[in-house]
Amino acid sequence: RLLARLPNVGVCLWVDSRKDSAAVGCFDGCVLIYCLSAGTLLGTCVFYIWESTSWTTTGHFEMVQALAGAPQLEQRLDVGGNALDGCVASADSAGVVCAWRE
Repeated sequence: RLLARLPNVGVCLWVDSRKDSAAVGCFDGCVLIYCLSAGTLLGTCVFYIWESTSWTTTGHFEMVQALAGAPQLEQRLDVGGNALDGCVASADSAGVVCAWRE
């Protein structure tokens, strides 16, 4: 159901049925994160310039080429309040790698 509604701008796809999540990497550099069971968009991760931090940037400004999730863990491992299995990593054609929290 979800795949039929994805925009034609998708370049790569990551699916994790255990987490009920999917992510699509796009030509314009954005990463779309979906809930599989509901087929709804949970979030759009986009390129952003943080002016308050001396022009630090986050996200991709080139085409997203690859997506990967953290390894499956039988138990959640929390380090400083952040679950190690709760993110999606993306890489673009310029060599930038980002981690997006679900």
